[in-house]
Amino acid sequence: MKSIKIGPLLCVLVFSSLTFSEDHSSAAAVRLTNDIAPIVGLSGPSTDEAKAFEFSATKGTCPDAGLASDRPLRAAADNFHIDIEFRTYVVDGLTRDGQRTAYTDSSFDDHYERAVKNAYSHGLLAGKSLSESQQKMIERLSSGGKHLSEDQKKDLFDAILRDRILRATPLDRRAIYREAGQLMSFDDQVAFIAKLGGEMSGHYDDSRADEGISAKSMATCDQVLTALGTDQKAGVCRDIHMCMAQTLSDMGNEGHVYGISFASPGNYHVTLVATDPHNPNRVHSINYNEHGSSDKQDVAALAQDHTIPDVGISYRLWKPVGNGKGEMVAALPSQLGLVLNEMTGGVNTRDFDPTIRQDYGVLSAGAGAGPLSGRVFSATLANGDRVLGVATHVSWNKTADPRPGQIFDGLSNEGSIGLAFAHRLMERPNGDKISPMTINTIYLNIQGRVAAPIRLTKNLVIEPNAAYRIQGAFIEGGFEGERGKTGDGDAALTLGGTATLTSNNQRFRLRLSGETQLTLGLVDVRGLFSSDVILVPNHSSLSLEGEQLASANVRLNERFLYVFREYGDTIQATAGAEINSSRGRTSLRVGFLTPIRKVNGFMPGGSSPSLLVGLNHTVLTDDGRQSILDLNSTYTQRLDDGRFMFDTGLAVHF
Repeated sequence: MKSIKIGPLLCVLVFSSLTFSEDHSSAAAVRLTNDIAPIVGLSGPSTDEAKAFEFSATKGTCPDAGLASDRPLRAAADNFHIDIEFRTYVVDGLTRDGQRTAYTDSSFDDHYERAVKNAYSHGLLAGKSLSESQQKMIERLSSGGKHLSEDQKKDLFDAILRDRILRATPLDRRAIYREAGQLMSFDDQVAFIAKLGGEMSGHYDDSRADEGISAKSMATCDQVLTALGTDQKAGVCRDIHMCMAQTLSDMGNEGHVYGISFASPGNYHVTLVATDPHNPNRVHSINYNEHGSSDKQDVAALAQDHTIPDVGISYRLWKPVGNGKGEMVAALPSQLGLVLNEMTGGVNTRDFDPTIRQDYGVLSAGAGAGPLSGRVFSATLANGDRVLGVATHVSWNKTADPRPGQIFDGLSNEGSIGLAFAHRLMERPNGDKISPMTINTIYLNIQGRVAAPIRLTKNLVIEPNAAYRIQGAFIEGGFEGERGKTGDGDAALTLGGTATLTSNNQRFRLRLSGETQLTLGLVDVRGLFSSDVILVPNHSSLSLEGEQLASANVRLNERFLYVFREYGDTIQATAGAEINSSRGRTSLRVGFLTPIRKVNGFMPGGSSPSLLVGLNHTVLTDDGRQSILDLNSTYTQRLDDGRFMFDTGLAVHF
């Protein structure tokens, strides 16, 4: 391998790390996925897809099975090797921060609560609608020349709505929610739900909390609401927030409100995420009486940055399905989970979802020999948290490829086992100030894929396959003097298959693929160990890919992808070209990504139709077998507001 001067390059990398490390997520656009702009897996296992479909420069033909990989090829070497990688991105010029509203604490106004109760006791509001009741109260409170401001009118309406809900029978409450939803903006609905959540937290059932995850009792939404205005205790975080979710959903936001559970310092917690149906680019977070919003997209929008922050590797989404019941609909990775999966040999982000984004910056240096690799890394998450760590993993890869005339040549088997330690530096609200918080995480990642390629005819190969992923994390940390221990984990099974059709001259290939990813979930988050366990589909997808050899060194490719999810679907279409030479490979792809049906800003891929462009270049060794340098640049522009994101990656191999 030719030697290259790395001193100036390392200086650039270090300077870039210092300059661009404070990168944050933004809704600027949907980040290019591995299907558009691959990010090099420095030491991840090579897949049979990555090895297949390598065109011969002399014969103009290709092997018999599989399409080209979505990622630049970095063959696993038996000899010792060193890899250095850097990634960063910018949004709308040089800024990286998304637009975020500070968390606000909301509570009902005691003065208006008393005034509404007094009016009811005198029969002044009996039989009146919410709007009529508000107008009557405005007239009552404006006597003597006083006038209410718009904010005061909203506080008054919230007090009327609260009183109406508490007085109503359980059967009448949904009609009240629908009426209120037609009269209130989404922001006002969120503020009201936060006020309700704050009052519910004042009736927190400590005895139920002391039972922990083994608690068998459940508090219904009706029970939680009935306790308000009394000295009764009803509900813990999961009961309270799912009741809040049910109420907000019934206001006309079904499919846009979910409970979210996660590991917090020393414990677990459930809060809400909600998306305005008329403004899906903004994602609202509600934790009891705290509420805020941001235009972050994808899983970065799920970050819980309030007084009970998330510190784990995963989130679970829970759909309100009646009277406070929360049914699990998906498990998604946190940004820390994405980073640790990548650092411990994860194949790519498609381990979680076909269109998930990597909105974080990375600087890493790794070394390995044969199947064993290790690295040190520094990552900056979308919310500004810094993660420093070390990781190691061992990988394996056995590829089967039946030749023409042969039906079956055994199973393909690839995978990795990885272990990492990460030290996370955070700042979070602590009382009336922002305080530093540190989190230490020990992470285990086991994943693999088994496939059975079967050649039905000379030109047709089908390949049933199954992939598995098991993650676990031990987490310790918190504010100084308030540290705790907890754990987190995730398990998923992906079942799928492909059918690959090749032309007789081996110059054209068409592949149809489908898969469903399943994880373990619960019928009801309120029950935990007492709830029935179910298999939850994280997503299902169908894709159609085509490749055409235009010349000995140029091939064209197209792909259409449809991803089905409970909380929203995504379509992606891409087209591109790849130019190969003995010393390098350059690929250009353009595409279009759009969500459809029940659009939510926290969906993988984002909430807005976007234009995607990716340019990648790989420099190879003299023998053309391994990469020396990988350059990746991607550009994405949202079509609804024109905001763009440009991100770039650089990987050097020795």
